[in-house]
Amino acid sequence: MYSKVFFAKSGASGAVFGLIICAGIWLFHFMNNPVTAGAAMIVPNQADAVVVKPRTLQGLNFELKYPGAFDLTSRLSNDKLALEQYNIGQSTKKQFTMAISIHPLESGLLNDDSNWRIRSLDKATYVTNNEQLQNESVGIMTKADKTEKTLFWVHNGKLLIVSLSTNDSNEDLPGMLAVIKPTIRWRT
Repeated sequence: MYSKVFFAKSGASGAVFGLIICAGIWLFHFMNNPVTAGAAMIVPNQADAVVVKPRTLQGLNFELKYPGAFDLTSRLSNDKLALEQYNIGQSTKKQFTMAISIHPLESGLLNDDSNWRIRSLDKATYVTNNEQLQNESVGIMTKADKTEKTLFWVHNGKLLIVSLSTNDSNEDLPGMLAVIKPTIRWRT
């Protein structure tokens, strides 16, 4: 008898309690994820494009912003010549990766870097472009099959490499790099 009365009374109060919890969760989400103009990045030209808050990667020598949809960041140490090395990816779309590294380049000449040199010698696979970024020359290498786009930026004896790669040639790597480029800041 006691259990029947308890559950009958708790059924109505349980529903009210559940609604209060749901309202609290919605309010918490709204408070932590407000809609603001200019504080979001749009992943360009993707069928499932989502407006997300940008994330910031703060390295020892640089910082940059990238779309918040890329939620996996790891610092690597497998290249003994690299001063810093990171991989950024998505837990939902495994085919897209950003590889970011800083290497010493005392000569200041891109041809002295093996990553640049290998790509520049393979003219059938890579197209080279030079651009200006914050009044400095940067090299951009684009793979002909549209699965890789890599930025090379020499600054004060260091080389920043930001390489975007995918196994889906429909990904908009130029658009993605265009979103990231203006946010790159050297710290040294």
